[in-house]
Amino acid sequence: MWNLSCDPEVFETALARDGAGLALVPPVVVAGELKRGQLVEYHRFSEIRESFYAISPSRQFPNPLVAELIEKAAETRRGAPKGNR
Repeated sequence: MWNLSCDPEVFETALARDGAGLALVPPVVVAGELKRGQLVEYHRFSEIRESFYAISPSRQFPNPLVAELIEKAAETRRGAPKGNR
């Protein structure tokens, strides 16, 4: 039995690039295709927002740069930098 899976944004992008229609994907996903002229942005939906998350397993020796990135992201989500509370 086959077990196939596909990222919907990748699939939609490929179909649009091959002329099969339009795709609703974040511009960051198709930045290369837009820059090369393989795709054209027809409309930007300003009311649609997408969040991206970095997920990492716990490590015995954590990376200090990743820890700083996670702390900065948490501060941003809380609304104020650590020193300005």
